[in-house]
Amino acid sequence: MVSASGHSLAEVQGKSLKEIFPTLDSKRLQIAIEGAIDANASAGISHALNASPLPLHTQSGRTLLHDITVSPIGARGSGCVLFISDVTMSVRREQFLRDQQRARYNAVVESAPDAIMTIDSAGRIRMANPAAVQQFGYTMEELVGTDAATLFAADSEWQTTWRDALDGFNLSPPRELVAIRKDGSTTYMEASTSRWNMGSRAVITLILRDVTERRTITEALRASEAAARNAAAALADLNQSLERRVEQRTAQLMKVEEALRQSQKMEAIGQLTGGIAHDFNNLLQGITGSLNVIQKLIPLGRISEIDRFLKGALDSAYRAASLTQRLLTFSRRQPVDPRPLDINELILSMQEMLRRTLGETVRMEFHAANKPWLIRCDANQMENAILNLAINALMRCRRAARSPSLPPTWCWMRTKRHRMNSSRVSICVSRSPIPAKA
Repeated sequence: MVSASGHSLAEVQGKSLKEIFPTLDSKRLQIAIEGAIDANASAGISHALNASPLPLHTQSGRTLLHDITVSPIGARGSGCVLFISDVTMSVRREQFLRDQQRARYNAVVESAPDAIMTIDSAGRIRMANPAAVQQFGYTMEELVGTDAATLFAADSEWQTTWRDALDGFNLSPPRELVAIRKDGSTTYMEASTSRWNMGSRAVITLILRDVTERRTITEALRASEAAARNAAAALADLNQSLERRVEQRTAQLMKVEEALRQSQKMEAIGQLTGGIAHDFNNLLQGITGSLNVIQKLIPLGRISEIDRFLKGALDSAYRAASLTQRLLTFSRRQPVDPRPLDINELILSMQEMLRRTLGETVRMEFHAANKPWLIRCDANQMENAILNLAINALMRCRRAARSPSLPPTWCWMRTKRHRMNSSRVSICVSRSPIPAKA
């Protein structure tokens, strides 16, 4: 204490603090002493709130940083003891750590690519880093002390962001603000805030990140996606239109094909007309001849001879009816009616029609399998198919007759029973007679 105060015990004994330290502002110390004696309890004076309450120095001559504890002694109000604690080293150590932390913070803020500003509770800018200066185009002197609201568009969310930051709300996710540069151009910035206290005053740290390029890319991507969706929708519409057109064209082709098949039927009927007319004439002559004979026999009373002529007339009528039924079946449209069918019987029943169709100049051979399996098909369609193939063979024969260079043509038919328990009819147009193992 002697070295710290610069006075010996003999010099200070019996003197007041004012006499020992003439320049001492003892008001705060006097209040602490009186409070400790009156309350009969210790009282303290901290260096953090009262810098150097006593003018003390270290051996090197520097100011001694200290705390004072006042403790009453003896009877109530008789006196007190001052305990002086040297806190120079601890205070300086804390100051060194604070200086290091502040240096690191300043280094981060100064080198940050984002604009960082400190704004007080009145909305004034108190600190701005170089990135903020570069971003807004102002000098540091122009930024510091400026109202932060002037840096943002009136219709942006700055006021809402500012009020929420003062109220301590955390901005998550960051909000997008429209910033105005010194030259009047606008940029889009993403804002994050942090509230902290400087003594009794609230201070806001504002971090701004330029997202103009990202926003441009996002808008371009959205426009590209919208264009892609529109193109996909247009392509879908085109596909639907093409499908409709294909369906319409297919329906038209099916109608034309149906009309062509019907026309081919009618053409075949036209080719059959000559032979059928001859058959009908023969059948009608048989019927009318028999009826004429019956008409002559009845007046003569020769009734016993009528049965033979009646039977002949009925047979001719039945044959005419069968021929008429086949012609009608071939010429009209009928739904498909698949049924078990003996292919041999079908072809045998068509031989007369086929021969009439091919004519007497074409030789037709039919070789039937022995007891073939029944097949399930529509009889009318099968008759039409066989008749169309026979007509194709006839056309081939006529071409061969008109062109001597073409070899003779044969039309032959064969039904055959196969190992797959099915029957097949073969109608071939060939340049050679029926093979031995067709």
